[in-house]
Formats: sequence, structure tokens, C-alpha cells
Amino acid sequence: EGLRRSESEGQRRMLELHGGGRDGLEIHPNLWAGIGLVRGGAGTALVGSHTEVADRIREYHALGID
Repeated sequence: EGLRRSESEGQRRMLELHGGGRDGLEIHPNLWAGIGLVRGGAGTALVGSHTEVADRIREYHALGID
């Protein structure tokens, strides 16, 4: 409830994205959008095994994402 009252535009958008639910928070393989459920502010996190996370970082790097 406290996060719903946040003045953060990013927090508001993340709540709209998932509605406070946990289903469907993996928005891309190994990319989890549920950080806002456990702390204030918007954000995403890479999740999975060490190998999966390393593979995803390499994929993003190949796409030009720093």
C-alpha cells in the first residue's frame, strides 16, 4: 500500500505494469520487473543462474546496451 502512494513516476508505471501481482513479472528471459514489490522505486533485475545472467549480459552487450 505504501508503494502505491509513492510520488515516483517510475514506481507508478511499474505498478501499472504488474498491478501488484507476481504473475508475469519476468518480462523477458531472466529480466524480472518485481523489484518495486520489495522496495521503493522502479527497476528491473537480471535473475537466474550465474550462466543465464552472464548469457543475458552478453546478449545485451551485443545489442549495444551498456
